Amino acid sequence: WEVLGQQLSRMYLIPTFDVQDDELPDGAEVWLKNGLWNELIAFGAKNNLTTNFAYVGRPVTDQVRVANERIKMQLDTGMVPRDSVLFFADGQEWKMAQLTLGSGAEAVVLDGLFVIITREGIGS
Repeated sequence: WEVLGQQLSRMYLIPTFDVQDDELPDGAEVWLKNGLWNELIAFGAKNNLTTNFAYVGRPVTDQVRVANERIKMQLDTGMVPRDSVLFFADGQEWKMAQLTLGSGAEAVVLDGLFVIITREGIGS
């Protein structure tokens, strides 16, 4: 984990969600149920990774929607920023992303998490 954090610049929770909103995006209930999002955010903060998640004291539903639309578009087009780590709540979505991103990304299951790591030569 430590080496991974030092090699990357961005991280994404897919989907991201708003803990203040009762209506979660499809798949986000996995993050709330397993509670791992909290550890992932701490990992990102410790390693100075930019992320698509922030815990704030007010609802940010529109920002969450935009962030999820943006990462979906990037996955659909294969244009995920390089040097990123993506944590997927859904194994099927993770498998589909592997197909789209191809050899420019490494897909692994790490401590039970569905992970894709993008490297140089992929995306924007």
